[in-house]
Amino acid sequence: MMPSVLLLFVSLGVAGLFIGLFIYRQFQLRERTIDEVIIFLRKIDWDELAEIYNVGAEGLAVIFADSDYTCFRRSLRVRIHTAREFAWRMYNNARVVQQWATTELADVDLELDDRREEQAQKIRQVVVLATEARAILFMQLIKLTTWTVLRADRWPRHWIPSVAGLRKWHGQPSLDVIELYSKLKVTAADLARRYGQQFYDEVLGAF
Repeated sequence: MMPSVLLLFVSLGVAGLFIGLFIYRQFQLRERTIDEVIIFLRKIDWDELAEIYNVGAEGLAVIFADSDYTCFRRSLRVRIHTAREFAWRMYNNARVVQQWATTELADVDLELDDRREEQAQKIRQVVVLATEARAILFMQLIKLTTWTVLRADRWPRHWIPSVAGLRKWHGQPSLDVIELYSKLKVTAADLARRYGQQFYDEVLGAF
């Protein structure tokens, strides 16, 4: 009896997963033109983003936590929620740029311009950056969501996670999430310049 019930639950779980993936795919635009980029980008407050990933400010908050631990826990919860919001916006933007650049790369093969290979190389760079940023930000979203659901703000003090520490992916000084995203912003805007200065300015401003 038990194996049959277990098999039923597993089957329902697998079916639910496939249905969820199917629904998710319906909300995706796998091909995008330049006109379908700007409106879908979500703007970032760069000063606030830098503050969330500020190790020094976070360290001071921990040092002075003893004076008002309840306030510290509340502040930490807000920081986690804010970081998750920023990570979601950056992930969304990386996804939109990746889809657009992939479409551009497919279309550039149809062009007869002598600079076709040069353009293709520039587009490939955008695709690589967007893919890398998207992968890292997805992992950050999983971590931040876990901290949110499991109420990391209530954990024992020595277990409290560092939100600012997420800026350096896996502690690697050479892999700075903000710098990677900034580079994606610049290269995406540079790619948009193919369609004129107005598109360049709009893409740059949309980030």
